[in-house]
Amino acid sequence: MSIYEFKKFVPSALGISILGVAGLMSLDYLLDASMWRWLESTADMNRFPYCETKREGEFLRQPANVYSNSIYLFYGVLLLLLGRQVRHTSHFQSSVPSILIYLLGASYVYLFFGSSFFHASFIDVGHRMDINATLAIFISLITIGAHQLTPSGQPKTYALLGFIAVPVCYGLHYFVFGGKFLFISFALLLFLISMVNYIRHRANYNLLLLAIGFVMLGLGYFLHVCDEQHVGCAPDSWFQLHSVWHFLTGTGGFLGFLFFYTKRNSK
Repeated sequence: MSIYEFKKFVPSALGISILGVAGLMSLDYLLDASMWRWLESTADMNRFPYCETKREGEFLRQPANVYSNSIYLFYGVLLLLLGRQVRHTSHFQSSVPSILIYLLGASYVYLFFGSSFFHASFIDVGHRMDINATLAIFISLITIGAHQLTPSGQPKTYALLGFIAVPVCYGLHYFVFGGKFLFISFALLLFLISMVNYIRHRANYNLLLLAIGFVMLGLGYFLHVCDEQHVGCAPDSWFQLHSVWHFLTGTGGFLGFLFFYTKRNSK
């Protein structure tokens, strides 16, 4: 399928993303940090060493890192609209079943809310939602890749397994592994499944999409670490390396989806 299939959905996705930012700005104007007092016992302003200044009395404690999450909402809406077209248009042929597109789109929207909640509140459950939603995107992409390895399998089965894996990974993160370990492990698993697909049917895939996607993920992770180490830190600036991480991971994941979505049918 062509990348240009998405053009018709861009205005709607962009409009909803702008509305999302406007809503967050309105909440920041109308409310203050007292909204988080019911969970304040789990808030640790010093645990997460991001560069951006933490506005302790404000509703959005890190506005730049909150607003930059709109990139996840944009891609999430884009994918949900595409999934709707794939499902309801009988002549529309897609290499990715609609239910798996829905799963990935919902994961992006989940990350928008989870990461925004975390950077607004600095509450521990928000951080766990942020990590879990990031893993949900990897899980969704892995299920898409696994389905293309065995296309005879039922898409609903893969979607169900992916849906179950999300809370399981939340538990693994909570009780066993750190978020960075899971992020790297799932990225490697996605890369492995993608390469197996490519090696088996290399004439049907655009390897450049996958390569750019993983370069963006790697660069994003590097900037995320730099932000935590306060490299080139400007605490009061609207330009934050962690915000760039949001853009790079969101776009890198979307390019990973396009790698699978633009697969050409074997002749």
